[in-house]
Amino acid sequence: MRNGILQPAALIGALLLVPTGTGPALGQTPPEATRLEAEALAARTALDTGAPAAALAHLQAIAAADPAYVSPALDGAAAYWLGMAFRQAGAPDQAHRAWREGLLALNERGLFDPRLADAFIWDTFEHGHHDDQILAAAAYLNLLAALDASDDPAVHALLVPHLHGLRVILPAHLAAQTGLNAWTPQTTPPLAPDAGARLVAWWRSQDAAPATRHNERLIEHLARVAHARTHYAFDEGLDARAYVYIRLGEPARRTRVQFDRTAFRNKVLDRSLTLNESVFLDNEFWYYAHLGPDAHYLFYNRDGHYEIGEIRDLLPPSIRNGVGVGPRGQRKAEAVVRTLEEIYRQLSMYHDDFAGRYQDVAAFSSLLDDQETVERAERWKATRRRDGSVQDDGDAADPAGEAVPLRAGTGASLPGSVFSADQPHLFAQHIIQRGQTEDAQIAARRAENVPATYTNVFDDVEPLPAMARVARFLEPDGTTRTEVYWGTPPGALHPSRARRRALRRDGVSADGYLLVATLVQQDAAFRERSVHVHRHVVRDLADDPDASIAPVTYTVTGDTGTYHLALQWDQYAASLNARGELGEVGPRLKANTFRADTLTALAADGRRLEMSDLKPLLVPVGQDGPVEAAFADAVVYPASDLPEGAPLALYFEVYHLAYDATDRTAYEVEYEVQRPERGLRAGARTAILTSASTRYTGTERTAREYILVDLSEARAGDRLAITVRVTDRTSGQQQERTLHYRIVPR
Repeated sequence: MRNGILQPAALIGALLLVPTGTGPALGQTPPEATRLEAEALAARTALDTGAPAAALAHLQAIAAADPAYVSPALDGAAAYWLGMAFRQAGAPDQAHRAWREGLLALNERGLFDPRLADAFIWDTFEHGHHDDQILAAAAYLNLLAALDASDDPAVHALLVPHLHGLRVILPAHLAAQTGLNAWTPQTTPPLAPDAGARLVAWWRSQDAAPATRHNERLIEHLARVAHARTHYAFDEGLDARAYVYIRLGEPARRTRVQFDRTAFRNKVLDRSLTLNESVFLDNEFWYYAHLGPDAHYLFYNRDGHYEIGEIRDLLPPSIRNGVGVGPRGQRKAEAVVRTLEEIYRQLSMYHDDFAGRYQDVAAFSSLLDDQETVERAERWKATRRRDGSVQDDGDAADPAGEAVPLRAGTGASLPGSVFSADQPHLFAQHIIQRGQTEDAQIAARRAENVPATYTNVFDDVEPLPAMARVARFLEPDGTTRTEVYWGTPPGALHPSRARRRALRRDGVSADGYLLVATLVQQDAAFRERSVHVHRHVVRDLADDPDASIAPVTYTVTGDTGTYHLALQWDQYAASLNARGELGEVGPRLKANTFRADTLTALAADGRRLEMSDLKPLLVPVGQDGPVEAAFADAVVYPASDLPEGAPLALYFEVYHLAYDATDRTAYEVEYEVQRPERGLRAGARTAILTSASTRYTGTERTAREYILVDLSEARAGDRLAITVRVTDRTSGQQQERTLHYRIVPR
């Protein structure tokens, strides 16, 4: 029913049959369907007349006979209403079970009810049904796909909260393609016709652990959105904390600036008739230390919801406004200084960005304290003079008989500063302006340096440093063969000292590692096409700090059109026998992933010149004999950092060379090494360090070539682009491929 709530489950996966019209559901004989529809009508009547207990009885009867029953009277799956009835009856676990069983039953029939899926998704993640998260994530993808399959406003209304949670993590290009870039918390204009399909494909590409059968990143996102809805919502939607949480997860540290300290009360609150704790806005400070020094946020509660703010927002308007030269303005200035001292004192314990401001404010506040001490002493002396109990001997004492430390007098200044205690308004205005300037700089650095999203999927293991690249080659049958090259840098396999201590503490004895590499082929829509699992057993060379895995090559075949590759490494502690064979496998120690997205199969059209990617090789140095022998012994090089002076060679293949009138081929191969010019005026210009060209003739339409690249002019710190260009001298067609490297010290 395209205009109804019921939609086909074929939105994802294979095409399935969908019932049409209002006839009996699949699997039901007409008499049975008539009986169930009568129960549905009775349930609907009970719901409309406010009799939930009666409705529950009728809905349970339907579920017992057919948990996948779809009722015209109920505008969809009866299981949805059964769950709602259980919830209203105060039985949330039974409600969840009803939704789960209904969703599974509909899946078996090839049906999908967006309303049922929506209820199941929220209930799963908001109430901690962890065992059902995989099923709920699949239902979520079907719900996104319903954007394209349904023009029913009710379906789109269900999706609005999901899409608000999604739009803040989408890359800019995808937000523009789907139309979500025009969405705001208040407005939800129509989306692109294929928005659902694009969003589903993108979610498949975001799988942080492609080696598993479920999408951990999607599950993490749905859990974050549910948490945000529970803890950071207000009447009109989600506040700023919610969107930061959805993007980045739980902060490493959080605090609140509080204004209940006794010293602050004595110096600020007790001196004002208008200031009390209630006028200071509730606030939260979040710091994501693991994402770098710029990843911190100050939120303040404005009109019942939290916004991202700056320090100035925590100052009550009653003291922030009206700072000036008069007595009242000076008192407000002093209150501003002491309030900022309290704010910066607390925040400086969490982040260094506030330490400098706290030091300056605390110093001026101390100056105010000293001036108050002087003024109290002067008032005490004046009082004693009036009653004749003290002589004007130039000394001062407080009522306790102790000497009072005096500065130069009223109006003492900060060392090296133009600000004096008798003009606090000048310092208050200065420090507020400085705070605004520095807070704006913090926001700019945060926008530039903090990632748009962060996943905690691999937080329980250490990162495995690995380097990888791919190269495509054309097979005789017209499909593309892809070679994946990877390796680890020296020392990459060794766990950290902390991890080793934890293993010993847990009684894990391991003398080696099991490294599992899972390579996943995906089609254009990021659907899994093939999975290849490789296992490598490595002995723990504890005495070799540079232990690593030599470059490895995997090969996958059969790709056409657009495709994607994902590679995941998982390193486990393992025990090995005397022969080096794998024994008991222990805990996972390290992990990492590599993606090669949006690869395009090479052209199989024989009329079009085609070229493989460049396969980088390191050739043996100082080897005697012909250069062909050196190429035969070359080792694939997957890294993007190239040591200075490294003997780099490139292998590639050329396809579909044209024959001339004598049935021969003729082509030219040239390469050049480019480096962006240095200096402020260089702009986008590049310098060509090396270039060479060679002409060849042959009798085959496919050529296989090696090039030894001259990098003698490259120096550490250079970023190079190495381009190989092939020209078919018979047809005039041309193809080229480029590799990029950064030259590092040897």
